[in-house]
Amino acid sequence: MSEKTILCGWKMSINGVKGGLRTRPVSQALTDLCMRYRHVLHGLFFLFFFFLVAFPKGGFKVRGIPFTWGYLFLAVFSAFSFIKGRFSFSRQQLLALLCVLPFAFLGFGAICLLGTTDTGFAASFMVSFLFLPVVFFLFFSKYLEDVDLGLFEKMLSNSLFFVSLFGVFAFFYKMFFFDFLLIPHLMIPVEDIQDFAVTRMIDRGNIFKLVSTYNNGNIYGVCMLMFFNYYFYLEKSLFKKAVFILALILTLSRTVWIGLFIVYWLGFIFKDKTRSSLIRHLLFVGLCIGFLGACVLILNINTGFLFDAHLGGRLWQLETLKTFTLFPSSAFQQIWEIVYLGILENFGLIGLFLFLFGMLAPLTIYFFGSKKAGNRRCREAQNRIAAGLILYLIVCCSDGAIQYIPTMAFFWFLSSLLLSLGNRSQKSVPV
Repeated sequence: MSEKTILCGWKMSINGVKGGLRTRPVSQALTDLCMRYRHVLHGLFFLFFFFLVAFPKGGFKVRGIPFTWGYLFLAVFSAFSFIKGRFSFSRQQLLALLCVLPFAFLGFGAICLLGTTDTGFAASFMVSFLFLPVVFFLFFSKYLEDVDLGLFEKMLSNSLFFVSLFGVFAFFYKMFFFDFLLIPHLMIPVEDIQDFAVTRMIDRGNIFKLVSTYNNGNIYGVCMLMFFNYYFYLEKSLFKKAVFILALILTLSRTVWIGLFIVYWLGFIFKDKTRSSLIRHLLFVGLCIGFLGACVLILNINTGFLFDAHLGGRLWQLETLKTFTLFPSSAFQQIWEIVYLGILENFGLIGLFLFLFGMLAPLTIYFFGSKKAGNRRCREAQNRIAAGLILYLIVCCSDGAIQYIPTMAFFWFLSSLLLSLGNRSQKSVPV
């Protein structure tokens, strides 16, 4: 029986190597090299996955540009795959990538011709809309088709629970010990520790927002919302689900709370309803409102952010609706919290159209493409992943945190997984 591995896309398994030795002379040194190389790639995948999900902010900075361990391991993994040429991709993956590239090239051209006011955000733009789509739609395509789905989903579920549980623990740790729980280089670059509380905008009066290992409540919340439906499909433990929801509530973010509200009521609307289920839902909503009210009173949380007429300092962004142009016309700044307005301001109406075209491409291919997963389990997983991507595009109307690590890594990863699950039993196009 062949060894169980996370990635089954490699042409030479351990048994395959041993079997080949019977039919052709191959030195033991070469055999060991093949096996060692194979395990190196598996190790890189483990490291990438672990750091991206559990410690996405760990790393260091060079001239204000962050280099995180997760992205670095991702780059090394991609380089190994490219050099050895052992990757393939489906036509659907290639089509999704081609839909993203026009916006990436428009942005790259605008930055080259008109300049930028922030090198860090310009670099983030290129990583988010060129490097990451290429990596996940090409280099990861075959791996995600052949991955041991049960093992992968267990890793994902445990990782998401870990960051939720750690976030809740760190939230109350700060409350009782009056200090943030931060580990230099693992959770945050050492340069950011001194002004952590000020730059993250996490102060809610007498209490600070839950940030977990993501160092920002909105970034953490937005990323978890992308995984919400998929996580609840994978996780059967009510306790773990409760911790996951509690962590999202303690982000004290309007955007995250709106996302939770949308998830809950959409789930309710599309389920079969009876009188008893309706009563249970109403009781649940009442209990949640009561719980939040009690938390506000006991913890003395400043609720002014809920009724902020300036939309948390974002109201001025609406002015771009009066001043936007057809094409990019000024130096690139950054993509704002209200993502669509930020795109409109920096890249014009044409840029907004190309952005929507690229972001919606994986969902459009999934819903209207001809290839669907061959079994019920994969189809259900695909539906949950698609729901998470749609939810992210909705919360982009409030705060998409689109240029901050690891938001777009998760978006493109889930987009690639969405299409890959439909091809698990079908042949890919070799490169």
